[in-house]
Amino acid sequence: QAQACWARKLRSSAAAFYSFLLARLMGSQTSQLDGNESCCCCPWVPSLGRLRPGTAGNGAFTAAAARKAKRRRARNSSPVGGDLVVEVHAVAGECWTIAGLSPEHTIADVKEKLQAEDARFRTHRTDLILSSTVLGDADTLRDLGVGPNSKLAAVFSDLRAAVLVIGGGVAGRAAVQQLSTAFEDRPIVLVDPQEFYEHACGILRAFAEPNYWEAIATPFDQALAQYSNVRFVQGEVVDLQPGAARVAPALQGLAEIVVRFDFCVVATGCNTTPPA
Repeated sequence: QAQACWARKLRSSAAAFYSFLLARLMGSQTSQLDGNESCCCCPWVPSLGRLRPGTAGNGAFTAAAARKAKRRRARNSSPVGGDLVVEVHAVAGECWTIAGLSPEHTIADVKEKLQAEDARFRTHRTDLILSSTVLGDADTLRDLGVGPNSKLAAVFSDLRAAVLVIGGGVAGRAAVQQLSTAFEDRPIVLVDPQEFYEHACGILRAFAEPNYWEAIATPFDQALAQYSNVRFVQGEVVDLQPGAARVAPALQGLAEIVVRFDFCVVATGCNTTPPA
């Protein structure tokens, strides 16, 4: 446990150090990229073609900005908000009040709003229940008869996956790419302690070309969006048994998640630290 703690501290320190250096470099350098460069072994990262030549950067890539842009896109494509308020209750007694809904919103829209209220809606499989009926994600509140006085029940269950992929590096990325088509009708779960995928061998180039940072790092949620059957869980596997794994979420205060799987790919890389 002590070794894992020090490893997390080292990773955090390294990330902060890289961000500091890149921020300093970005203040005095401009991008002279021609927009045609890309990394052949890094299909998850965005193309350099979207970097405008001759424009100064604004610091290292931040996952928070990506999440904000994603929420903005979701707001633009979702139905216009209304005055419908829905209460969602969990078995343990928690209650969430979701306002700004309209009868045209779907259950998927409600779940997306709930994700901002509690991290379990992002990490667990969640069913919303009205009376004794499990509500489908594509159903609208109007079709289901959900009104101002309706109360929905939220049931959290363990994650179930055809394949559990531990580690989101190069090997884990390749496993997800190939297995997502092999198990296209079954879920795949990727677990990694970091929030973003990082093409580590390109970090040195980012020191010379700061805008290149955006081409070697991208949030897992964004990178996995192209795979409809892949779900990302940010955390660490603390126990691995045949058919099941316990995952400690990265966010403090959350209970461990149990992932039950048929197959498991361990792609955690190597550790050069000598054993104690």
